[in-house]
Amino acid sequence: MRRITRSAGLLAAAALAVAGLAAGPASAASAPLAQTKAAWQAGIGQVRQPGNGCYRAAYPKLAWHAARCVTAPRIPLIPRPARHAGPDTVGDGTDYSAQVPGTISQAVGTFQNVTSGITEQGYPDGAGSLTANAFSLQLNSQFFAGSAACSGSGTPSSCEAWQQFVYTYASSSYGEIFMQYWLINYNATCPSGWYTYSSDCYTNSSAALVTTITASQLGSLRLTASAASGGSDGVSLAVGSGAVTSVTNSDSEVGLAAHWNTTEWGVYGDGGGSEAYFGSNATLTAQTALTATSSAAPSCVSEGFTGETNNLTRTATPALGTVSSPTMATTQTDGTAGTASCAVAGGSSGSTGILKTGQELTAGQSLYSPSGQYQLIMQTDGNLVVYSNGSAIWSTNTQGTGSSNYLIMQTDGNLVVYTSANKAVWASNTQGTGSANYLDMQNDGNLVVYTSGNVAEWSSKYGRA
Repeated sequence: MRRITRSAGLLAAAALAVAGLAAGPASAASAPLAQTKAAWQAGIGQVRQPGNGCYRAAYPKLAWHAARCVTAPRIPLIPRPARHAGPDTVGDGTDYSAQVPGTISQAVGTFQNVTSGITEQGYPDGAGSLTANAFSLQLNSQFFAGSAACSGSGTPSSCEAWQQFVYTYASSSYGEIFMQYWLINYNATCPSGWYTYSSDCYTNSSAALVTTITASQLGSLRLTASAASGGSDGVSLAVGSGAVTSVTNSDSEVGLAAHWNTTEWGVYGDGGGSEAYFGSNATLTAQTALTATSSAAPSCVSEGFTGETNNLTRTATPALGTVSSPTMATTQTDGTAGTASCAVAGGSSGSTGILKTGQELTAGQSLYSPSGQYQLIMQTDGNLVVYSNGSAIWSTNTQGTGSSNYLIMQTDGNLVVYTSANKAVWASNTQGTGSANYLDMQNDGNLVVYTSGNVAEWSSKYGRA
């Protein structure tokens, strides 16, 4: 058994310090190094950027470095309904989206089972002549009411906000990643810095330049979207496994984090309601992995939000295997299409108290013991606390250090609480004990860092092994 008890002899009481409600100081938290590219790719997605702006990171360092921001293109990636929609094409409302009962804090879009030799042509910025690899990648939220940004609307009760995390084509050499924000049915003069589109308004975050993506690279990319209430939202793009580019901006733009429960992901036309035209016999599976308040499988809803389209149709989607987080997949083809379906699966780690390497617990999020009696919560006052039926039994004593602190199980084996500025304020001091450690909120109320071989290295009851 891997559960830690005094009688099992996994931790000798004489060799351990009693933690109680007190906790040791954080170890020096220099940027850790990932041992493999796969571990780096998983880990860098959990490392916060130092602030709002543009950043790059490269293997093996799990750290972000400032990059030059540029002005995002003034091209609307429009909400449905679109001007160029076809009745059977993906997009313009015809799509599958992943929906959770609580809220989403991160979505990762990838493409699986991409046809070898796949090609695409589209209209750059939704205009001009057909051009190779002119398409957009979009991770889109649902339309949602209640955004403070709608307060100046002519009809606030009908105004809805919408946020997109996107890559767009700019030329044969480079593209851009950024976030686009919408106030749908604003029906008034748009706020300062926003552009008018019919009765709607839209604006952009800053953008970062990236090398143009080709259709043949769809199977090797990851577009990641994140949102943190009171903090920053971000979009990042990795092609291959050795480098990533990111853009962050304040969540207060439309307040997505408090409302985000549905995500649409796919490849579409390059703005303005245009279409991405794939070559013959093209097939791909758009897959979305979520970090949400529940690890249960998301619902697959037959609904889309973007006005851009592609020329593929939805078809039968094979069942998903074991996945580490709530996931939805949908297969699209321009070949012979079977009955349209999507596939969903719940996260293997679940909400049963396991935090795996590279995963984080952000402000307001919790893990629960399998029995449900014990709760580990990263509080919005900066303190990490274990509760037993509502009574605190252990904490890091880091209250007052920040409202957006987060806990991460690092790839160097160390469990660390960071502020939003990436300053370590507490750590388990277990760095160097393994590259696949995990945290377990157990049924006995003990919070334990285990190695992949189930050796306990630290616990909230007994401290460092």
